[in-house]
Amino acid sequence: MLPIVVEREDVPIGIEGQLALHSMLISLLLLENGINRTFTGKRHVAAHLNDEQRTILAQVPSLSPTMASIIEGRVAYGRLFLPRARRLMESRGQAYPEAFEAATIQHLRETLGLSL
Repeated sequence: MLPIVVEREDVPIGIEGQLALHSMLISLLLLENGINRTFTGKRHVAAHLNDEQRTILAQVPSLSPTMASIIEGRVAYGRLFLPRARRLMESRGQAYPEAFEAATIQHLRETLGLSL
């Protein structure tokens, strides 16, 4: 969705998307610890994250209402999320959607010149 957000210069929806990515990253970190917040409705997160995971969350750049901030954040989330998602799925014997990831990365490179 980022290329559409950039093309339309839609900062408000870009911010909303960024918040959704943050939530997805937290859910992934909790899944690594055996907590599926889809079923448990975990709203108290910090106590369930280890130090390394807290460090990961601290690496996410601060979000400000600019397109540059949104783009920077998307790249950061991709770099943090994708390798962890791959490891988690592989550890659970699930097939990782490699073709989808590759197509997404290629699309971001071709449309926005971004490199994950």
